[in-house]
Amino acid sequence: MPYSPTTEILTFCDKLVATLVASWEPGSPNKAERVYWAPIPLKDLQGRQVWVFPTHYDFGTEDRGEDHLAHDVTVLIARRYENPGPVPTDWIDQEVDWVNVNIVKGFYFTRPPYLSWGTRLVHTIPPVQVDVIDLAKLTTDNLFLATVDFHFEEIQNA
Repeated sequence: MPYSPTTEILTFCDKLVATLVASWEPGSPNKAERVYWAPIPLKDLQGRQVWVFPTHYDFGTEDRGEDHLAHDVTVLIARRYENPGPVPTDWIDQEVDWVNVNIVKGFYFTRPPYLSWGTRLVHTIPPVQVDVIDLAKLTTDNLFLATVDFHFEEIQNA
């Protein structure tokens, strides 16, 4: 039986992955998962791969009955253009749009009703940092890579 982590940032990242999978419904070979590192299989990458990394967290007291948690999370998205020749702008545009709709806006919890996963409140603290492409990987390996950095804050009952 796999281990079930209890540290809040790990369960938070697992919930982000579950939220993405529920809205995206990735079919094989597409995949989303929580990881600590992602060795990108440059030669064997198939489909769109999404890796969610816990990068930093803070834990403090909000008041006598509540805790204040902060989670920094990085999302790495990779997809190979599998046709021969240079990567067309239209294909890159579609990937950028996918990241914007499914990751940036999909995880952007800033307006009521705030996301609640058994806690009182979860919200995204803007700005969300997006690095759209790794130009070297795109031009040499036909590989679209994007990273999105989030800072979330959460209030929980103590």
